[in-house]
Amino acid sequence: MSKYVMWYLGVVLFLGQASPSYADDDCLIIPGKQVGNIKLGESLISVRDHIGKNNMLVEEIPLDEDKHLKHVTIYPEDEEKQLVLQLDENERVEAIIIDRVTEDEVPCYHNKEGIVIGLTLHDIEKMNGKPFKLTGFDWDFQGTVSSWENGNLENIMRGLAVRLHPDADDKYNEIIGEEIFMSSHPEMQQVNPTVSHIEVYKYKAKKQTQLSN
Repeated sequence: MSKYVMWYLGVVLFLGQASPSYADDDCLIIPGKQVGNIKLGESLISVRDHIGKNNMLVEEIPLDEDKHLKHVTIYPEDEEKQLVLQLDENERVEAIIIDRVTEDEVPCYHNKEGIVIGLTLHDIEKMNGKPFKLTGFDWDFQGTVSSWENGNLENIMRGLAVRLHPDADDKYNEIIGEEIFMSSHPEMQQVNPTVSHIEVYKYKAKKQTQLSN
């Protein structure tokens, strides 16, 4: 676990919550709403205006002959503050993605409960108060948390998705593929993967259909 993660967890554990002024915190994640001062639903032009043109890298990725996907990286030269924006068809921010860029540098981003890149599965189980569900490894969406099982993080994490990845030299045989596993699975406990991907998205509550007699 990195020094930053250890320091932040210490603040959370000893003070109950982290205590910076969140209105001025460029590294604060507000699930379902924003990261720093970049908000979901904001136009790309608006982001450029307050981030600065030099702090944004926009690349065109061809999908086919007529369509291109814009890949937007915020603070591309700053490993601690780097973000990736996913845009909708109107070039508005649909999702904000935080990835671990290198092993040596951990992004500064966190929510007020202390969810950060670098937390281990064991760390998150303690925060959740119970085991949770996640997908297996070795595919595109490996280690994605699928359910908090009504734990402490159930409501807190609405609008905030996390993926946990194993280290390159970790060995496992069962926890592979799209299948859902409990974090308490013996191999999951042994591997103890770390949070390497955080995604902020607009949370949509599931509609409950009322059955009539």
